[in-house]
Amino acid sequence: MTILVKVLKFLQINKVDLKLSIGNRCSFYHKLWRSLSGMSIHASGHFLLMAKLTNGLIITRLATAPLLTISTVLYTGFFISSIQAQVSFNPQPQLRSTPIQGNEVVIVYNSSLPQSQKLAYYYAEARNIPTKQIVGLDLPQEQDMTHEDYQTKLVKPLSQTFTANNWWLSPELAKNSLLNFCKIKLIVCIKGVPLRLKNIEKREFKGTEWLEQTAASLDSELSLLRAGKTELKGILSNPLFKALPSTFSQNGLTMVGRIDAIDWHDCYRMIDDAITVEKTGLWGTAVIDTNQSKGNYKIGDDWLNAVYQESLKLGIPSIIHPHKEVYSTNYPLSPDTAIYFGWYSGSINGPFLNPDFRFKRGAIGSHLYSWSASNFKPNSKAWTPNLIKKGAAAALGNAHEPYLHLTHHYSLFYDRLLTGASFIESAYYAMPVLSWQAVAIGDPLYRPFAQNPRYQSPSSSSAIPYRHLREIAQNYSIAEQIEELRKLCTQHPSYPIYWEQLGLLIQSQVTDSTIDKETQAAWQQAIRLYKSAPSPQPNQQLRLEFHTINYLRQYGHNSKALDRLYQLQLDYRPYPKELVAVESLIEILKEHLDNIKVNSNY
Repeated sequence: MTILVKVLKFLQINKVDLKLSIGNRCSFYHKLWRSLSGMSIHASGHFLLMAKLTNGLIITRLATAPLLTISTVLYTGFFISSIQAQVSFNPQPQLRSTPIQGNEVVIVYNSSLPQSQKLAYYYAEARNIPTKQIVGLDLPQEQDMTHEDYQTKLVKPLSQTFTANNWWLSPELAKNSLLNFCKIKLIVCIKGVPLRLKNIEKREFKGTEWLEQTAASLDSELSLLRAGKTELKGILSNPLFKALPSTFSQNGLTMVGRIDAIDWHDCYRMIDDAITVEKTGLWGTAVIDTNQSKGNYKIGDDWLNAVYQESLKLGIPSIIHPHKEVYSTNYPLSPDTAIYFGWYSGSINGPFLNPDFRFKRGAIGSHLYSWSASNFKPNSKAWTPNLIKKGAAAALGNAHEPYLHLTHHYSLFYDRLLTGASFIESAYYAMPVLSWQAVAIGDPLYRPFAQNPRYQSPSSSSAIPYRHLREIAQNYSIAEQIEELRKLCTQHPSYPIYWEQLGLLIQSQVTDSTIDKETQAAWQQAIRLYKSAPSPQPNQQLRLEFHTINYLRQYGHNSKALDRLYQLQLDYRPYPKELVAVESLIEILKEHLDNIKVNSNY
């Protein structure tokens, strides 16, 4: 029995009323899933079935494909249920997808902006994308675009261009299915193409009504170009969410990325950085900032903790900030900061306000916030464009409020990126829905871990210690890595990064609320090395001191942390920027201790 016949028979037998209550809908999907479970699916043909239930209407889309995806999406204003099953012909699933080639990419720019055209051709040359696949459209120059303009000025002419160039091998299917045969895997929107789509309804959306809006990221909406007309309200299940690598290789959905920034020169820099760094790999440290959230928001911290643990396993020196507030003003980060994931603050702050801080070339940086990518104007305080401004080569974000579970799942993004996948593939792998708020800013083809991150060879001598750490992590458990690092510190005692990593790994294994003596000794040795360097680095010294402060706070020893900060306040008076960092953290701890006193006396 085919999938389609089985679904239709199920609907008939169960006399499905599509205006069911939420509880009954849950029961309906559970029964449907059970009815599909255990089906024998033969290699003679796989199908995509998408059923979208909206206002009592069921639309079934069917197309032949080499991969099976059953995706049932229910839009109810505040409830989405998706069921996804995947089958591959290969009994041993691919671990990596096929890299996107230049002839599988279309670039879209705003023809009313000469700078947009110039950047489009620059990117095409950098990535060997045929010039015939550069499409200029006369678009509004504002960030926001109406749905009417979107359809008439972007979707219609772009679809006509796809048809005229035979980029749709079966263009008639483009109106009926997400999974038609198409040559183009990726559309790249260039700075100048509007960022967001406006709400059709000019009213305030409250509470659960938020999912009824039509405001969306233009890029997320454009992912549905091959689907023809779709229901504008709300969200659609992303068939690439947590999909097998072979799914991406089969091109079931055209992904959309964006090269955008506050300044034009950062757009060029992101392209150059991506191409340069992926040749030898991204080497450096990881910085994670959790929020200590509870309840429905705990999942955000779970993602971040998973990223931290994965970095430790890879041998990437990693710090985590397990406190409610974000990293404090001028918090000293390593100049080798290559990975940053954090939340939860409304505007750029903390260490990123330090005028001297720059990410390591090729860095990936993202901050989880509702409107993190809502504004790319010069005065923007939004996280995504400002992380780019601080030197990141790529960043994820949201154009509007997405709701936490409907934004990028950072842990999934990081996992896929580490397999050697491109930035855009990793973003789509981590995004559960389309026609919603997600954006991926940076060269979509960027593959910072194009080879196994443990085996790449760094291009500079400063990156060699990071390679050594990954080589150790390749062969040993955390406990064994600690033993190997002790040997490494003995053999190469003048490398502070080895001493720092030794302390970080030892402390990551501590189960009680104490800072291990060997940890403290290792960090003090690293501090001495930075202090005695030909060019002393007070920022690096303070960064090591703050490791201890963070663990004292994490273990509840706030008074000890504050005492240590008062001493650092004296030590760092000759260094204005570092002094700001110390005093900012002092104020946070003083407020925290005052709150404890108030609550205890209440």
